[in-house]
Amino acid sequence: MASEPSKTVLMIMVDALRHDFITDDDAPFLYELAKRGACGALVPPFGFEPDAAYLAGLDPDQCNGGAQYWRKPGDRLFYLTSLFRLLHLVPLPRWRRLVRHALRLTAQVMSPNALTRHMASSAQIPLDILEQFSTPMTNLACDPGFAPTPTVFDALRARGGQWYFHGYPAYKVHTADVVERYLSEECGGNDLAYLFFGDLDGVGHRRGPRSVARRDQLRMLDAGLRRIYEHARVNYEVVDLLVFGDHGMVDVTRHVDMRQTIRKANLNRRNATYFLDSTMARFWTADADRRKRLLNLLSKQDGGHVLSDAECKQHRIRYPHNYFGDIIFAVEDGALIHPSFYEAESAPKGMHGYLPGCRDNESAFVLVTERAQGLGNLGRIDMRRVYPTLLDMLGLRQKTPVPNNLESILP
Repeated sequence: MASEPSKTVLMIMVDALRHDFITDDDAPFLYELAKRGACGALVPPFGFEPDAAYLAGLDPDQCNGGAQYWRKPGDRLFYLTSLFRLLHLVPLPRWRRLVRHALRLTAQVMSPNALTRHMASSAQIPLDILEQFSTPMTNLACDPGFAPTPTVFDALRARGGQWYFHGYPAYKVHTADVVERYLSEECGGNDLAYLFFGDLDGVGHRRGPRSVARRDQLRMLDAGLRRIYEHARVNYEVVDLLVFGDHGMVDVTRHVDMRQTIRKANLNRRNATYFLDSTMARFWTADADRRKRLLNLLSKQDGGHVLSDAECKQHRIRYPHNYFGDIIFAVEDGALIHPSFYEAESAPKGMHGYLPGCRDNESAFVLVTERAQGLGNLGRIDMRRVYPTLLDMLGLRQKTPVPNNLESILP
């Protein structure tokens, strides 16, 4: 590749850009771009971590995706938990927050991994089981080794390409921060710019996907995207654009309380433990009798069901290990496990991470390039196809192997 490209690809990831959010009122800039090029909905993979789907075209069981935390023997992230567990007994909310902050700082300082040096949250995981859990993701998206197969950054790296990166958690991802940094620093010479916008996810959780606050936030973001696009067109002869969300945002309509079921299961926290994600509960137990009792209790738990082997195969989460659990209980669309290890007190009004097939869990995409001109709405697209599409836009499609026989969205 030339050292000073005359073309750049804007890869803009908008956290929680739901499939129906792009309207003339709420996102006029994106709405106009969608009319010129291609648009549609992206169907994310199972769970909460779709990054390897759009960056490398991988399924969850090919990249250890699907959940933010796992229970892998010998894999340690949080240290001095016995000391912090004692401190956490002090019955003051502010003190408890300080304990969590200290846990995070300790993990960041002692971590050998790039990602956890930036982010090592203990969430609301109970301190008596916290030391059992760590995170499968250890590298930033642009780093070598992020996925077991090449990402779009690896493909560019192999060809001597250049990129501009503004991703979480290496940088603040509020709209104003992303726009200001890009406009002040990006002055040409990059084949790709990866920009991550995180505001929409937070307001969707707190206020709900149908709230006025969410619509106001999208209007601000849309105005920022216009400035970025116009800035890029000053510095490059050709600017191709792919804006997409990593997931949607579902209205929470009911809460599922797992505490009674867990108490009756008599889990001993060491040989039989659990993790309460917002839309699933995961359990580990090696004891056959306890497993049978737990499955019986879960069959009576309202608001969801235990995933069968056939469903795990369908959702591509048949991992060659049990680090994500021996049993997974998934909630119904719109239900929320509360309290969970993410929300112990106030419950979110919007959530994602529902099983594939939940319509409002799907995200939007807008694709603007010469080959996409006039394609219009392409309907629902597998999110993994973002990867070969980006390779296509960068001129790397024929030079880079693509997993799972995935095809580009472009004709």
